[in-house]
Amino acid sequence: MNSASGRGAGSDIDPLSGQLDELVSALTTATGAASSATVSVRVGADGALQDLQIDDRALHGGGAMLASHLMQVIGRAHAELGERRRAAESALRSDPRVAEAISAVAGAADAPLPSITQADVRRESECDDYVRPSSYLVPAMERRV
Repeated sequence: MNSASGRGAGSDIDPLSGQLDELVSALTTATGAASSATVSVRVGADGALQDLQIDDRALHGGGAMLASHLMQVIGRAHAELGERRRAAESALRSDPRVAEAISAVAGAADAPLPSITQADVRRESECDDYVRPSSYLVPAMERRV
């Protein structure tokens, strides 16, 4: 399997590489497309409109109708991109190694922060100017004021 990131060969050895490639592609280089009888669009992974084709027949309904129709078709193209991203993310999360890493990170994020006591604050404020880290941008005498 070749991919835009050039790591496709690794996917033959470890499926995780291929899943990562798919997710990177879905988030960075993928495009989504949608069309109707009178309008076709292509959007990039960043959501930007990359191509827009409007048939002359679409102009007969007036500006408001055309705008509404464009929004619907662009929305379908964005939905296609979103589905591709969700599928790539789901495939990656199904790997037990990734699920374990996500669980560990979530657990660490939920852990309480270490408490800082008043004694710690006092000790810091009592540091000698020669010990306390200083900036070379501010002369030492100005900091003492």
